[in-house]
Amino acid sequence: MPPGGAVGPVSGYPQAGYQPGPYQPGSYPPGGAYGPPGPRRGKTIGLSVLALVVVGALVAVLIVVLGGNDDKQGVATDGRATDRATGLSVPKFKGWVAKDPDSPADQYFTRPCPSGGPSSGATSDSDTESASSSSDSSDDEDADCYRAGLAVVTESADTFDDLIADLKKDIVKKSSKVTVVDTELDKRVDVDGHRGYVLRVKVRGTPKDLEMDSDTAWAQIVAIDEKDEDGEYPCVVIKLENSAKAPDKSVLDAILKGIRVGTPTPTESGS
Repeated sequence: MPPGGAVGPVSGYPQAGYQPGPYQPGSYPPGGAYGPPGPRRGKTIGLSVLALVVVGALVAVLIVVLGGNDDKQGVATDGRATDRATGLSVPKFKGWVAKDPDSPADQYFTRPCPSGGPSSGATSDSDTESASSSSDSSDDEDADCYRAGLAVVTESADTFDDLIADLKKDIVKKSSKVTVVDTELDKRVDVDGHRGYVLRVKVRGTPKDLEMDSDTAWAQIVAIDEKDEDGEYPCVVIKLENSAKAPDKSVLDAILKGIRVGTPTPTESGS
């Protein structure tokens, strides 16, 4: 989440009834919840932070150079991408793959898949890194494995406070095999001059359950208090493998600071 404006608490933002506070470690949804986000407009994605981020069918092309010459892996930027349905734009990261023209702000950092496919977990020692090769072989999107995935989605709620409460509840699932082991951010923030909220947690599970090549990962969701005509709030979500081969963790801050809020641009009928 490259460059952008500074992010901090919103001055004068109503605090009534809102008490951030750290999460209690809890369980996360099963690995199966990490499937592709599905059709873009008109479909509300499930609130589960990890589920929102999955990259099976993620990504596309982006616009506007942010500057910044961060040489950390997976953090350097090469423009911006705009999600037409929500009007949100996010940094475009070098080495990340954009695949789906209908989801231009979605992108992911791929890895070689183990012989059993994406849900098999860890990559074997004989596999080699291939951050962009899968962009030309999109026929079998389910074959993509990844170390990081970013998506712009929408979530329904009566009020922004209700949305925050839903996100907090959804991150703790008693029946799952993935648990929250640390909550790094849980607060109201300013997102490009708009009221927002960020939740960033570290989760633990088997590589198979996380669908990543590590037993820990970071999940972050940034919600913006801009309800659309369908009663949905735009959100930017990311799931990041916690390993030396994954993009540097600073990409989470880069996304948080790099979100820009714009006007939705409806796609032509049916496309």
